Amino acid sequence: MFPWLHGRRWWHFRRFEGLLLSLACMFLLNIIFPGKIYGGTAQACYLPLQLLAGINLYGRLRPGFWAAVLTAMGILALHPFQALSSMPRALQLSLLLLHGLFFFIILLEVFMQLYRAQTHRLHLDARQTLCAGLSGLLLIGYSGFFLFLLLESFQPGSFRGPDPGGVSLQDLFYFSYISLMTIGYGDITPVSWAARNATVLVSLSANIYSLVVIASIVGRTFASRPVQKAAKEPAPKEDS
Repeated sequence: MFPWLHGRRWWHFRRFEGLLLSLACMFLLNIIFPGKIYGGTAQACYLPLQLLAGINLYGRLRPGFWAAVLTAMGILALHPFQALSSMPRALQLSLLLLHGLFFFIILLEVFMQLYRAQTHRLHLDARQTLCAGLSGLLLIGYSGFFLFLLLESFQPGSFRGPDPGGVSLQDLFYFSYISLMTIGYGDITPVSWAARNATVLVSLSANIYSLVVIASIVGRTFASRPVQKAAKEPAPKEDS
């Protein structure tokens, strides 16, 4: 009656639903709290959910688990310093690197579990597979955001935004996801050679992921339905 009482086993079984929810609520909270996207109220709400959902992907204490835990602890340790009016640049870059590293580790784990499911070394039902596939796509956009943010931090002026003062964090977050969806509005453009290559990398990764992974998930889901339906139908009786 109360499945959450079964503990971590139940939460791990719902790991991809939790991850997808924690990533999707980020967009809703950014609409409700449109102020600071990085270090603001919205991130304070969804960041703990994302950290827990990412760590929950690991069913065993593998090296990836400890890497995710250590980076999450580093993020939580440095996160309060964002409240300072003048956060030291070294701490800012360290926090950005930890964020990017954490979500890249989680992205690799999602890829690995999807690959193991495709090669029949890991069982995922249709709902788990679909949530894992959508989570992977959102994580590509999120990783792209931190990649663009790091480029702009190390080389200011790598991106040109709609305002003459340069691009904001909101601009780079928005640009990452429109690049992922190959929507070009032209309001934000990569200027430096590194930024242009990073934009191509994010768009290319999302397109390959959509063509290979998402198409495979959809095809596998629909292909399994006739088999399940045939298994449920009773066998015809033979005439005596």
